[in-house]
Amino acid sequence: MFKAILIAIALSMVMAPTDSAVAAEKKRDHDEVRGVMKQQKILPYGEIARLVKSRYNGRIVGQELRKFSRDRWVYEMKVLRDDGQVIMVLVDAHSGRIMGGPGRR
Repeated sequence: MFKAILIAIALSMVMAPTDSAVAAEKKRDHDEVRGVMKQQKILPYGEIARLVKSRYNGRIVGQELRKFSRDRWVYEMKVLRDDGQVIMVLVDAHSGRIMGGPGRR
């Protein structure tokens, strides 16, 4: 029985991603985003936020910059509208074009 428990623990340690592996991946992602911003290939978050706030009459309560394709990025934003409705909006980080959200098809 003790041997089975040790084997189970050993397998879980091998199969589970380590904290250092997850941290390394996050650092790579962060470094890539920093490089894209430094090269001015995407619009600053503040500019995108102003656009979304004015268009959807609300405040941004969550946001994430995600890779959309090999060389395209999108801001994924959660907006709490003045009417109390929470909506998700996708914005092309390169052009500022609204890609998805209420009123977009």
